[in-house]
Amino acid sequence: VRIPLAALGQLKSASFEYLVPGMIEEKIVQFIRNLPKSVRKQFVPAPHYAKACHEAIQPNDASFISTVAHQLHRMTGNQIAPHILQQIQFEDHLLMRFEVVDESGNIIKAGRDLEQLKGIASAKTSAHIAQQAAKQEKNSIERSNITHWDFGELPETVIIDSMGMKIKAWTALVDEGKSVSIKLFDSAEKAQQQQGLLKLFMLSASKEINYLKRNLPNTRQHCLHYAATGRCDELKQSILKNTVRLVFDTDHYQCYQQQDFIAYLETHRSKLIEQASELCHQLDTILPYHHQVKKALKGSINPAWLEALADITEHLQTLIFVGFLDTLSLHELRQYPRYLKGLQRRVEKLMDNSHKDRGLRLQIQPHWQNYQKFITQEKNISLSVTQKTALQEYRWMLEEFRVSLFAQELGTAFPISEKRLKRKWREILDMS
Repeated sequence: VRIPLAALGQLKSASFEYLVPGMIEEKIVQFIRNLPKSVRKQFVPAPHYAKACHEAIQPNDASFISTVAHQLHRMTGNQIAPHILQQIQFEDHLLMRFEVVDESGNIIKAGRDLEQLKGIASAKTSAHIAQQAAKQEKNSIERSNITHWDFGELPETVIIDSMGMKIKAWTALVDEGKSVSIKLFDSAEKAQQQQGLLKLFMLSASKEINYLKRNLPNTRQHCLHYAATGRCDELKQSILKNTVRLVFDTDHYQCYQQQDFIAYLETHRSKLIEQASELCHQLDTILPYHHQVKKALKGSINPAWLEALADITEHLQTLIFVGFLDTLSLHELRQYPRYLKGLQRRVEKLMDNSHKDRGLRLQIQPHWQNYQKFITQEKNISLSVTQKTALQEYRWMLEEFRVSLFAQELGTAFPISEKRLKRKWREILDMS
């Protein structure tokens, strides 16, 4: 299949994964035979299951692999884990070959993995779209050095002429450090403008931001306790940025009209100082607890504690790291003192009974490993908003489960058990 560069970002891999009808059954057989033996034996004989599966499925927007896995699950009740699906490979003759060509028809890149080609050619594709848009006066929308919304309406998409085709391009505000730019992208996924919108709110509320830079409470103590994690200026900037993120809800808020932006800005800017105080108040507790746990992990170590201390250290690093505020809601941040207090209690109890700690650790370990494996491969999986939300919920369920195991006396934010974790994990797998 020859694909013009300008159209590359518009295409979905799933559209090409079903090949021609005569080859689908062979592809399903290879899918089954590529499964690990422990899973494969559930679908024997492979040709029999492949034939039945082929008769039941139709090409759709979902990937071929997930469609086949879902159908096999419906037929047998046996679920195939997402991390196994990610390891499935097909012989070349069962994969479409793609050639990405420029305006002159010259091949720029070729291969059988469309998503990989899109990634490799991404910069060229966006540059090509911007170049074509610039040639067309009415669509010359890209700008730089923006410090306030003075450009009227920002259309969500524009249509440009390229290589004899009408190509849709998506607009987005992009954070450029001291300013914002408007850029065009070849897909809605790339045109994520949360960071650009956040920066524009920061620039537009410069009076309040400058006041906060000079008056953030307790920064000296915060920086002292944060020193082993990152720089003081990074922490201050993170507090300011996340104050704006939380006040203007830039993780969810979308805006394409100047009057909407200005109205939203004026309605919310008065909340910035109060929100910054709330963030700093939470850090008053969080950072000293973090510092105390790190301190407890140093010094004279009993060899019997090594595995537990390594686990505690890893856990601590998933809670506090450079930029840890960036993805937290205020509700999640408010749970942090209890999570860190739980870690502190765990260290104290470990010194009295390392054998018990090991038993509790083995209860959380398989659930944590499932989560870690899934998020490691998440970049290769196209997750829906519902799936991402469910995975995030599972992540905080794990934190509550840890508290219930190692520091039960602190209580949990909601009822939690291993049974509930398993049920939630099955929900996540069923979404895949």
